[in-house]
Amino acid sequence: MPGSGLLAACVPGTFETWMLLLRDFGTMSLRDVLEPAIFYAREGHPLVDRETETIATVADLFRDHWKTSAELYLARWTNPAARHAVQESGSSRDL
Repeated sequence: MPGSGLLAACVPGTFETWMLLLRDFGTMSLRDVLEPAIFYAREGHPLVDRETETIATVADLFRDHWKTSAELYLARWTNPAARHAVQESGSSRDL
């Protein structure tokens, strides 16, 4: 499992488990639960210091092996520390 990127954040079975918990114990609709995530994926969010530091350490990995991550995090600016908003419109469609 990679140490960075979306795959590092997704544990197999986790989404299904969260959906079961929401179904069995939740008090909100799936739409209400996902709405904030969709908003930030679509509209963007500023990177915080730790994120920009991490991106800087894996920039070569992104360029060489994870082209879509490079497009998302590196192609928009030459200095990630500039704190530009990151938009993940593809993720907003998936959600």
